[in-house]
Amino acid sequence: MTATAGRLLRTAVFLVYDRHLAEDLLQVTYERVARRWRKVAAGEPEAYARRILVNLAIDEHRRRSRRGDLPVGTPADVERYAPVPGGGAGGGGPGGELDEVLRALPVKQRAWSSCGTGAI
Repeated sequence: MTATAGRLLRTAVFLVYDRHLAEDLLQVTYERVARRWRKVAAGEPEAYARRILVNLAIDEHRRRSRRGDLPVGTPADVERYAPVPGGGAGGGGPGGELDEVLRALPVKQRAWSSCGTGAI
């Protein structure tokens, strides 16, 4: 079962390019396989699980594209735009790179991003 779990997790990460989302989809997959275990156990349970996983990834992609709920950046972006202690580069001060990036965001995202930061 451990080998199967590793293969399914790699497939999930490949499908969604996000380790945390992949783990969530895999958890839902295991739940659905468990519900049908009596019927699935005699056949190919890994193939059944993989099919469920692919369908869940497709559904998630459709859901995100409809809502526009896409990741905004990467951890490298956060490090690049976060203020550096000691006043070094990083754009944390007024009129810096962070303000430029926040101004480039759509209005709703900008309002959410600036809540409590006082950046804009």
